[in-house]
Parts: sequence; structure tokens; C-alpha cells
Amino acid sequence: MNLLKRLIPPGWLVAVLILCVASAGSADAAARQYYSKYWVRNGAYNYKHYRYQPTAGAGYKYHHVVYYPTRPRYYYYYNPYTKKYWGRFDIAANGYSLLAAVDQTEKIADIPEKAFPKPAPMPDVPESKDGVKMDTPPVDDGPPPPPPSEVLPEQTKAQIKEIRPELTEKDPPRETFSGWCKQDDYYYCNYYCKPATTTYHVHRCIYYPTQPKYVYYYNPAKDKCWGRYDVEAKGYSLLEEKDRKSKISDIPESAFPKPGELPPIPGSKDGVKMVKPPGVVGLLENE
Repeated sequence: MNLLKRLIPPGWLVAVLILCVASAGSADAAARQYYSKYWVRNGAYNYKHYRYQPTAGAGYKYHHVVYYPTRPRYYYYYNPYTKKYWGRFDIAANGYSLLAAVDQTEKIADIPEKAFPKPAPMPDVPESKDGVKMDTPPVDDGPPPPPPSEVLPEQTKAQIKEIRPELTEKDPPRETFSGWCKQDDYYYCNYYCKPATTTYHVHRCIYYPTQPKYVYYYNPAKDKCWGRYDVEAKGYSLLEEKDRKSKISDIPESAFPKPGELPPIPGSKDGVKMVKPPGVVGLLENE
């Protein structure tokens, strides 16, 4: 059984929804508008909240920003009060397509592609009358990864560019990460790396706030954790083959070597070292 499948209890969705609604940092509380930091998985899609004040100083309202891995170029905006999708943000074009009222519907599948106008600047804050524009959604960390229970096949350059459309290079870098996604009591993201072939292998980084020093690396194809990055020591502990397990809790602390240099890219033979994982919460946030 897959490691991450074991970590997801039957009632995970209720807990995650409660966490998502309840979370708002003190730094964000004074802002006219802001986006929740992490994506939450719900079946075939991921979402986060866009919170806003229709009038400065008023109470907050919210919309959903919805991302489908099958439509990696767009973030769709859903109004929970009208129960309709009303536009989308085009990551590649860095612009917003505001739907006409007649084209706004409850299901994305019911909106024809021709109904979306050419991407333009962000619209006004919903229900506002002072001309303040909405902030663009943060895309620096890339779209969220697919559900954690899914074992991904190797990815081509074209697929990586679809996953990370904000990358400006002609070819994607040899290593890249998806954005962090919150799942119950941990966070995860995908680590895409190209050993020597034209395709990318997919590993996962797992971060537990209860263990803020470490980011664990997990290979879904082999269903094993194979090492961890120490945030404080800024070094990597590469497990020996005999110590690699499906469940992190089955690996004794004594099995992790003293943190050292980051190891070579998995499966590579040219000695190119891995890059450190992207920032998340706690100590990693200040890396």
C-alpha cells in the first residue's frame, strides 16, 4: 500500500475543509484582499480561498480559486454565494478572462471555450465600487501537484512545461518542484528530476510541521522514503537501501546519517547534485 494512502484517513476532507476555512495569518488580517497560502485537495481538483473586503475595513467574504490538473494553464474563480464560475486566470498569459453574466454557470464543463474573453487585467474586487483591482493569484510555486495517492509516470519536457507554464526558459530546468499542497497534518509537493534521459522522474517531498527540521523524500514508484533534508543543518541524510521503508515511522532515527551534501540527482551518473527543496512553513519559510 502506498505511503501517502496510509496517511489519509477516511474523514480527511472534513478536517481539511475546517482547517482551510479557519486559517488566516495575522499578517493577512489587515489586508483588503489576500489568497490563502496552501492548496487543498478535493477529489479531482485543488482549491484555495481568495478573501476580500467589498469595502475597505468591512468584513471578509471569499471566493474559491479552483485548479484542475487536467487544465494546468488556468485558475478558475468560483463564487460560493451565486454558486457559479465567473472567470479564470490564464497563468501563461498572466491575464484574467471575465465571463459575461449569461455565461456564468455552476459547472466548468458547461462553459464553452469561446465564452472566455481574451485575457486582460484583473477585474475589480467583487462588489466593490472604488475601482480597486483584484490581486493576481500567486503562481511562483507553480500549480499544486496531483493527488498524493497517485503514482505518476515519467514526465516529458512538454508535460513539465504544462505543469509549470510560468517557467520562462525554452526548456524546463533539469530539476523543478510543484507548489506545496496541504494534506491533513502534513504538506507535500512533487520533485521532478531528469537523470540523463529526456523524461523526468517524479519523487515527493513531505513536510510535517511537528518535525520542522526535516523535509522527507519519498519515491512513489518504489513506495519508499529514501532520505531527508535537514533545514537547520542545510544538509541531506541519504538512507542506505536496507533502511528505506514505506512508512517514515518505521525508520529508526539512528538510520539517518549525519547531514551532508545534497546527493546526486536520483538515477543520474554525471554527479550533478540535487537542489534543496522549496520553502514551506516554519524554518523552511526563511531559507
